[in-house]
Amino acid sequence: MITAIEQILNADETAREKVAAARIEADAIRSHAERTAQEMLSTRMQELDDAIRGEQDRVLTDAQSQASQIAAEADLYIADLQRNKQAIQTDLIENLLKKVIGP
Repeated sequence: MITAIEQILNADETAREKVAAARIEADAIRSHAERTAQEMLSTRMQELDDAIRGEQDRVLTDAQSQASQIAAEADLYIADLQRNKQAIQTDLIENLLKKVIGP
């Protein structure tokens, strides 16, 4: 009977040791999983930042290109207006001189 009790106590002690070892292993697995998840999150956040930065750069480049094109078109329009203004002024001055001095 003592042997049976000792076997039960030994089995109980072994079970406790296995449970303690399992807890330690579970904690290690949990810690590893948390580190892995954090690393994955960090990597994904960096990838997202890179993608956003790339898209922002593309949009900025497109906007700058469009702004340059609009500025060039505006410069041409202003030059055309100035030529028209000069032509009109010349005609007005000629017409005024004809009226004042005669033909």
